[in-house]
Amino acid sequence: MGSAGRAAGRDAAAVTGLECRIYRVPTDQPEADGTLAWSDTTVVTVEVQAAGEAGLGWTYAPAACRSIIEETLRPVVVGSDVFGAPGTNAEMVRRCRNFGRPGIVASAISAVDIALWDLKARLVGLALADLFGRCRAAVPVYGSGGFTTYDDETTAAQLEHWTGELGIPRVKLKVGESWGTNVERDLRRVALARKCIGDDAELYVDANGGYARKQAVRMGVVFSESARVSWFEEPVSSDDLVGLREVRDHVPCDVAAGEYGYDEAYFARMVSASAVDCLQIDVTRCGGYTSWLRVAGLASATGLQVSGHCAPNLHLPVAMAVPNLRHVEYFHDHERTDPLLFDGCQSVVSGELRGGTDVLGHGMTLKDVEALRVVRPVLRGLEPRAVDARFDELFFDQIGARPVALARRDSGRTKCPPKAERIGSRRRPELLAGQLVRNVSFGTKRKEKVYRAPAPLTEPCEDRRRAGHRRRPARSRRCARRRLHHVLKYDVDRPSQPD
Repeated sequence: MGSAGRAAGRDAAAVTGLECRIYRVPTDQPEADGTLAWSDTTVVTVEVQAAGEAGLGWTYAPAACRSIIEETLRPVVVGSDVFGAPGTNAEMVRRCRNFGRPGIVASAISAVDIALWDLKARLVGLALADLFGRCRAAVPVYGSGGFTTYDDETTAAQLEHWTGELGIPRVKLKVGESWGTNVERDLRRVALARKCIGDDAELYVDANGGYARKQAVRMGVVFSESARVSWFEEPVSSDDLVGLREVRDHVPCDVAAGEYGYDEAYFARMVSASAVDCLQIDVTRCGGYTSWLRVAGLASATGLQVSGHCAPNLHLPVAMAVPNLRHVEYFHDHERTDPLLFDGCQSVVSGELRGGTDVLGHGMTLKDVEALRVVRPVLRGLEPRAVDARFDELFFDQIGARPVALARRDSGRTKCPPKAERIGSRRRPELLAGQLVRNVSFGTKRKEKVYRAPAPLTEPCEDRRRAGHRRRPARSRRCARRRLHHVLKYDVDRPSQPD
């Protein structure tokens, strides 16, 4: 596109649209670290549009991010200067002042900021790494997984995959199992890891804040002496800056933290406390590319290296643009999740990720929704029923993935949809014929609960059976039909009575 494309982009420099979607991808098996267990990964995606192009960003955060993005951030972004991502970032932060930035708000801002930078690079016809300014051709990575729920066979297979098939010369293992109460297994697993990867590869451990201060010092010394561990991540809580400094001063291996940094001030405090040897920055949490570059500059000014925490495909462009980068985390969950959802993901070759110059933006696009049959969709603001990840049929709307009928492949009948949002009762004037009556109670007060349905109701009783409701006894079914017909007729064909 070049200068001509940039000029054309300047003529239509306002962001014209924003779309948010949510997906949940189950893990391949139960996973845990020293202080937390999980069984799926939730991905919140954001697309922003301008001048016929779309920029993509995402974060790994709860589904609650969507309400922040759509209700608070969308009015800031739509209509803003497409080439002014830092200014838009600052305005998003100001709009969320009363919500508290750390956590969900910062993750939402990060996803939008990433999308804005991607859109800008696409409009000017450049790879995002070239827009930032490259200072390296490839980014070193380290393999990350080794969850405490893995048995020895699974752990060994994963480590050998990284060091053998992918040629990654550095790997990381989770320790601090059960808040540091199972140190014998920690030591045994670390010894196993060293045996699997050989003498040449670097071995890292991550306690996720599971140890106490002096316990972390003792474990760090043993890890270093027995297995030549060179990286000790979050030996104590990352909020305990004094504790991190104490561990750093007494163990041979490098101490790292920072993945829970949601603003620049957090990193400034960590740097001022001399708490770490390497600062971890997560582009999906810290505020996007805008804040990531600022934190990397802060670390450089104090002689610290930085490491990209997780999200390897999103970190690739910005990691290529900073001289004080040590590496990027090649996290097992995101290694699986990203190719399922996005086209254009990069693969590790000889322990490195390489970003091409022939791509626009970061080079990734959201896959067609019909290809996303292996992921678990998430209803707006509601938790889905724990069902199998494989569905016979999924229906998607324009805002996100919303299941109407969820059917397991190994079952002959359709399952009930997840409980939907209650939106009214028989006397509510906003009740529409296109809304599905999920449940009719027959108590003394005879209340009718009306729930949202994505398609108009033509034959209510047939729709109820197709939606998977359990069959009632014959008399109850007849009563339900009569009452359902009355509810719809009363609220749609007749005006509501004043309260």
